[in-house]
Amino acid sequence: MNRQVDRPDGFPYALPPLGNNPSSSAEGTTSGSFALPPVIAPGRRGARTFSSPDTRGMPPLPVKTAWDFMPPDWKRKPGYEADYETPDAWEPPPGFEPVTQLEFARLGIVTAEMRRVAEREGHLTPEQVRDEVAAGRMIIPANKVHLGYRLDP
Repeated sequence: MNRQVDRPDGFPYALPPLGNNPSSSAEGTTSGSFALPPVIAPGRRGARTFSSPDTRGMPPLPVKTAWDFMPPDWKRKPGYEADYETPDAWEPPPGFEPVTQLEFARLGIVTAEMRRVAEREGHLTPEQVRDEVAAGRMIIPANKVHLGYRLDP
């Protein structure tokens, strides 16, 4: 998926497809950086989306996601023992009100901030942003206070 963008000087530039070398020259970045084709998916299936396994010094990919570190008062529903990386698998505590983007994502709610990130990052849908936030692979550094100052998430 190539996207055409206009630079400030008016010269059009095609963004490289996901999974390709982002450099404008063949030798521009560490060889093999972003060499894996993208697999934007929830849970463990999407763990390698932007990985560079051949980059020296990088730690191995984690086998756990944020779904493995649920607060103790959240209860896993029966029947979701094997497929627990989804909002349908969890019951929040009584009276729980989400505050953070992670909490909204764990409940399966797409926020205005998630929609804005998806709008800005044209290769993602709001649901994919929600899934990446819920898995702990994406952090949206914005909250309701930030929006009052017109800061872009």
